[in-house]
Amino acid sequence: MDIIERKPAELLNRENIVAKVEFEGATPSRAQLKNQLATKLKAKEELVVVNKVNTAFGKSLAVVKAHVYKNEADMKKMEGKPALKRNAKKEEKKEEKPAEAAPAAPAEEKKEEPKAEAKPEEKKEEPKAESPAEKPAEAKPEEKKE
Repeated sequence: MDIIERKPAELLNRENIVAKVEFEGATPSRAQLKNQLATKLKAKEELVVVNKVNTAFGKSLAVVKAHVYKNEADMKKMEGKPALKRNAKKEEKKEEKPAEAAPAAPAEEKKEEPKAEAKPEEKKEEPKAESPAEKPAEAKPEEKKE
């Protein structure tokens, strides 16, 4: 990994980094790039946010744009929720999902009960032969209007 540009943004309490990464095989993940940038810049991995990874077709070269913050409070202020979510570790994401899934389970049980009631109603509607006959009759007046 080579650092191409390192620009301090003192008002935002961060550094804007542009780096060039050579790789073999698949493009490195954001987590791998964060780790490499943190070790190269001697910064905490939690304070590095990878914004963009640009690769050229057929080349094993990527240009990475990232921000390295001085503290976590400034990072949360400046970066949007989607950017922070993209850069979060996968372990943290897995912890969030079970917490969200637990409240959803009771809601699913409630939904199943109304479905059981709705099925008999649907059966009652099917035997009606008048419904299809009425629909074509309604279509004829619309044709006359045109």
